[in-house]
Amino acid sequence: MDKRIIDTQVHIGPGGIEETKKAMDALGIQKLIIDECWLENMMEWKPNIVLDDHTIRHINPTAQLAAAMYPERFAYVLRVNRKDPEVKAVVRMVKQDPAGVGIRITPGVDPREWQALGQGEYDDLLSYIDACRLPVFIHMPDHPQLIAQIAEKFPELTIIVDHCGLFNNAMRAMFQGLLPEAGKNN
Repeated sequence: MDKRIIDTQVHIGPGGIEETKKAMDALGIQKLIIDECWLENMMEWKPNIVLDDHTIRHINPTAQLAAAMYPERFAYVLRVNRKDPEVKAVVRMVKQDPAGVGIRITPGVDPREWQALGQGEYDDLLSYIDACRLPVFIHMPDHPQLIAQIAEKFPELTIIVDHCGLFNNAMRAMFQGLLPEAGKNN
């Protein structure tokens, strides 16, 4: 099994395209993968649409616009919500968009989702992502055993571990002591 562990996405929001492109030019970066995220509320991950059943569906208007304006410079991943009743259609949309290069799941910011991932409640979604031959970017800090479990269940799935699989100090401060010590398993 050949798995590469990488951290590769940039968060931008409205109005950030030209500024990001200038920074890329200054640093010699040829292309970026955008994970659009407006940090207003960690549990909502804007931008999004709230569906009739109150489920959140993530959208990528800035990332898609950047990729349309500069296809040689920008691509995107889209966060998906496993509870979205149309999650498979959303995954298919990313698959069919040349600028869509992967799916991102973020169970690492909600302890209930850590448990759901560990109990196999993401398996149907992960199986579908695998069938679509898209990589999955996983934000699942401090739980390498859960990522290993996914790799064993889905040996052909390309898994990209966000943020090196760790909470950084800013994330730990944001959760104000609710997280276990780094490296300690729950």
